[in-house]
Amino acid sequence: MSDEAINDIRRAIDQHHNQIAYYISFGLDQPGV
Repeated sequence: MSDEAINDIRRAIDQHHNQIAYYISFGLDQPGV
């Protein structure tokens, strides 16, 4: 895999974790609630 592809994956993972942390911090079980 190219460095660019790896960076894209890492960025996607970071965004996913940020969303989870955001929802947890507000006590939401799932997005959109």
